[in-house]
Amino acid sequence: RFDPLDLSLTDPDDEHTLDTVLWLINGGGKTPVDPDLEAQSSWELVLGGELDLGELSDELRDLRSGLVYTKRWMNNVIEDMSRDEAYTYFIGNPGQGIAKDFPEATRDYDAFTLYFMKDFSRHWMMQASYTLSWLRGNYAGLFRPETDQLDPNINSDFDLKSLTVNREGDLPGDSRHQIKLFTAYEFVINECNLIQAGVAVRAASGGPTEYL
Repeated sequence: RFDPLDLSLTDPDDEHTLDTVLWLINGGGKTPVDPDLEAQSSWELVLGGELDLGELSDELRDLRSGLVYTKRWMNNVIEDMSRDEAYTYFIGNPGQGIAKDFPEATRDYDAFTLYFMKDFSRHWMMQASYTLSWLRGNYAGLFRPETDQLDPNINSDFDLKSLTVNREGDLPGDSRHQIKLFTAYEFVINECNLIQAGVAVRAASGGPTEYL
């Protein structure tokens, strides 16, 4: 005579009443998957050049400088989506296949890095770099920092069509400026003793501010 809708789990013929819910019966249906689903992937392009400054002046020997450009972008993204405001879901590639009516997932990273490197000589060494970068798009990745949601490939970015409006812009991982400095010096006390000391500095600007 147990009624699965009666959450009190009370037996009318039993003088002992159990008021605490111990368990519930719950189930779900199958989630359709795009038969032409493409694996999630990304591309990366790196271009750079380096100059040996020692060829310009003997005072700059063992010192090198370089400039590197890095670009990364998403090729395919797998996400769960809904056309009926979360009543039913399906799995696909946003902007492709059965999800062509959804916006394509974008996550574009562009960065320029200027660096200096000095090999250990004349009692000191150094590595220093400055990076200017942009991270833009409508897809933060497998982790959604805005809500601390860790549901790889089924987060809420594309759950509802109403959530995909006005999503393009700087992403949470966008740190526009980054500075790194690692240096060390060797202090010679005498022929048998020396002291080595080093300094490491890393600094980065904060991410974009979320107003909603």
